[in-house]
Amino acid sequence: FRSASLARINIRNSKKVFALIDSSKFLSKGITTIASLTEVDTIVTDDGIPSVTLHEIRGLGVNVIVVNKV
Repeated sequence: FRSASLARINIRNSKKVFALIDSSKFLSKGITTIASLTEVDTIVTDDGIPSVTLHEIRGLGVNVIVVNKV
């Protein structure tokens, strides 16, 4: 949990926040939350993200870049 605390400090002190998130993470519940989606400027994820989730995140004003799985 120490690394999560350090990540939160870095986010608070950043001008822009980018998150690289595997699409499978949108379907699971984690142990800890590092940041809310509204604290992130841009998310980069793969094309496995559910379209409903993609539209919900974009509706929050978050830029989402979807890339093809290799």
